[in-house]
Amino acid sequence: MTGRTLAHLLAALLALTSAASIHAQTRDEARADGKDFATELLGEAREAATTNPDAARVPNFDPQATRDLQDLARDPDKIEARGRSAATTSTPMRTIRDSMANRARFEPNEIEDVIARSLAINETPLDYTSGMAISGSQGSCVPLPPGSGSAATYTATCNTGTRIDQSVGQCTVPLVTRVSQQPQYHYLCSPFGSFNLAGEPDCGEFSGALCRVTGHRDGPCLQWGWSGGRKWCTEPGDPITELTCDEQVAGQTPYRIATATTVTTTPDESQCTGLADNSDCTLDAEICTDSDPQTRVIDGVSVTRPCWEWQRSYTCIAREAATDCSDIESQGKFLGVCLTKKKVYCCFESKLSRVLQEQGRLQLPKPWDKPKEEQCEGFTLDEFARLDLSQMDFSEVYAEFTEAARLPDELETSILIQQKIEDYYARSGQTYPFVIAEARLTMNE
Repeated sequence: MTGRTLAHLLAALLALTSAASIHAQTRDEARADGKDFATELLGEAREAATTNPDAARVPNFDPQATRDLQDLARDPDKIEARGRSAATTSTPMRTIRDSMANRARFEPNEIEDVIARSLAINETPLDYTSGMAISGSQGSCVPLPPGSGSAATYTATCNTGTRIDQSVGQCTVPLVTRVSQQPQYHYLCSPFGSFNLAGEPDCGEFSGALCRVTGHRDGPCLQWGWSGGRKWCTEPGDPITELTCDEQVAGQTPYRIATATTVTTTPDESQCTGLADNSDCTLDAEICTDSDPQTRVIDGVSVTRPCWEWQRSYTCIAREAATDCSDIESQGKFLGVCLTKKKVYCCFESKLSRVLQEQGRLQLPKPWDKPKEEQCEGFTLDEFARLDLSQMDFSEVYAEFTEAARLPDELETSILIQQKIEDYYARSGQTYPFVIAEARLTMNE
């Protein structure tokens, strides 16, 4: 029994109860009412049985909300493709991949050697922990089993480089509409020069103005004829050109001045400038977000456009230096992190040798080897011959030579001489103020 049928039954029972409370119903009347009610339900049941299923008749069913799932049901291969696409930007998936790629890896035999001692203790833990018997007397102690005797090693990997983050940007492009009123000047001219029977100016006099040809008309009739009592032109005059100009032409008189309405529409892309100028952003889609109504009144003028506003979607990538090696490079930790970190240095006999090595290796090129393999070897004769010393910066070496060859400062020398004179006479107990004053005078000069 459907919910609708049950509702009808309850309504019928309620109606019968209410009617019984008002007046008693005869048996025949009750039988007739029941027959009518059953007939109505029978008709609805037949209609429901013969009508094709329709999603619109299902309560709270939205076909649009399930369209995506229906597409996946028709083409299951899309499920895997969409899963791979979503995994590229999924933070949880990235965390899982990084954890699997960067976790420490131990050799199985080394793991067995390390935990062998723990497994032995786990077999009989009381042998190693019960130092006293239950009675209170001294128990027997069993020494702990020996360890593996050597430290285990493992291999851990980390990443250093550039991290690329993907983001989505959106902007709006409204359609800016301007309505302007501009006077239009209408002139007549003759393409055959100013010497014409119509007396109109030469069209060449309008060549420098903002004018355009908008029509032609016949000139004054040169010969008339009669036919059937009607007069008609048998020889029309030279044709006259109609011009429409955006501005008044000096020296000419328009035969009519009108006002033209001009409508200009321009997409305002100012909100999208930052995304469009970014070389790391790619335009994915542009959709119309405002198309109803298509005809709008702008400054009293009806303007019709298929779309009045668009939305643009961009996919942008951002690059930044990143590393996940900080844990491995730190010292004093264990269980997946290096216990010791060593650095290797190359020592040189002089500053000049160091400068030649640092800058010469970039020219060859001859990069430094790995820390465990670098031998700090010098250049061979062939390598040294290939160096361009004019392109090297020897400022450090020059500074050292300049410092060594620098002459004593004159003021410092004068002070030193004066001090030595004063020390000499102080030791002998004599004073010669004239000589001291002369020395100070020479110093002050």
